[in-house]
Amino acid sequence: MSKVEKVFDEVFTARNFRTSPLTISGLQGDTYDYELVVYRANAATPGGGNSDLGVVFNSDTTANYRRYFMRGIVASASASASDVNNEIVLQFSGSDGSFTGLIMAKIEGYSGDERYVSSLHTGYASASVVTKTAGYWKNTVDEISSLTLTASNGASVTEDAHVILYRTPKAASQAKWELMETKTLTAQNLLSTPLDFTGLDGDTATQYRLAFDLPTSGRNLGMTFNNDTSTSNYITQSLRNSGGTVSALNYTTAGYLSLDVFGVHTTFNSDIIINAESGAERLAEISTGTIAGFQNAETAGWWSNTVDSVSSIQVKCSSATAQTGTVKLYRRVNPTTTGDTLNFEVVEVVDISGDFSAGHTFSGLTGDSTTLYKVEFLGSCASGSVGLRGDINSDLTSNYPNQYFQGTSSTTVAGSNTLSFLNFGNVTVGQTRQVMYIYPKSGASRPMLTEWAEGENLVRFQSMWWGNTVDEVADIEIHGTSTTVITGTLKLSRLI
Repeated sequence: MSKVEKVFDEVFTARNFRTSPLTISGLQGDTYDYELVVYRANAATPGGGNSDLGVVFNSDTTANYRRYFMRGIVASASASASDVNNEIVLQFSGSDGSFTGLIMAKIEGYSGDERYVSSLHTGYASASVVTKTAGYWKNTVDEISSLTLTASNGASVTEDAHVILYRTPKAASQAKWELMETKTLTAQNLLSTPLDFTGLDGDTATQYRLAFDLPTSGRNLGMTFNNDTSTSNYITQSLRNSGGTVSALNYTTAGYLSLDVFGVHTTFNSDIIINAESGAERLAEISTGTIAGFQNAETAGWWSNTVDSVSSIQVKCSSATAQTGTVKLYRRVNPTTTGDTLNFEVVEVVDISGDFSAGHTFSGLTGDSTTLYKVEFLGSCASGSVGLRGDINSDLTSNYPNQYFQGTSSTTVAGSNTLSFLNFGNVTVGQTRQVMYIYPKSGASRPMLTEWAEGENLVRFQSMWWGNTVDEVADIEIHGTSTTVITGTLKLSRLI
């Protein structure tokens, strides 16, 4: 079984990435995908710098990159689309004031087509920021052999930084995911000849993953579960960047779950995580990059059936466009693990069934010797909506700056405030999922990145910071805001 490997891990003190870019060589982009984690803080005053941080491949600094992003900055939701850039900016601005930066990025694809980079990151440019980015390297010939991180825009400042790079085998089974089946398409019409993955057991696997590599995607790819073609059983919520305009859309597609794809000018590389266990509406989490009309789109889709175990998945298309490429189906190797391809080790799993107002505390933590903590929840509530709130080290003061960006039904919203609690999301009747990543080392404010989907009508991204710069993270508490019954799983993991 192939595993993720760490290929670079270094902490920098007072480095100027503008005058001293960082190059990591010896990469094999046609054999491995890469995942990048970067923490940033000003060297002189923690959180006091302000400079964009971008990436180039193979020392290519020409106008050979596409870069698209959606972001929330204070109360403004905005987007940008540009096909001519000298780099892919992973973080808009850097860290400033009491804010530190955290970047989580994935690099995917093969030579022969444009390489895809997706990232979620915090930022600061006179105000707090959370950004979801999709970028492409236009070079379709050369294998990625190196990447360079450079602060080419903004002020020339020194900063402390922690840079980690992992590689993940592309085609083999992975430590967290087992490859079940690969469908190879050669000019196949998915309208008349859909792809069928059968013999599944969603209650045992709990999660499936569909990985697409389609150089010429047709109009509106979709999927059905258990051959359910009911006209109202699939609901989709999408947050989109269309030519630099951000929008949201909630809709029902008759007889299939829309994958929100409408033809692309480059390979459709997309991973879809399907939460398959019965007992709640099944949630599919969909992230795609450059799409004709939508430069990046973040989508959540729900199958309203709460009873039947997922036994089959069919991938279809609403047009007769010929498809060439591959679609791979993976299943979760061990339901108690995390779904990340990164090396997250489960610390504790909490099964919730009932009143969760008393909450749970993950204690005995060692934040200064841990790179990342991951807190995740998957489940639903009996009625209405229940907030999930928490704290770090029992700190209930106004010490949690918060920035969010979301699509709700047909509305996009951004907001910024300072809270007296850790905002972990809401639990609704439809299946809800939240994932929060925390960089826990003391010395500066602790940055957090959260993404969640809920209620068949919301997709949200959030940055938070814990204002305490001194104390080691020793415990994280999470609780429900009412006594309404919650059913689900709360899990804490750490990156090793």
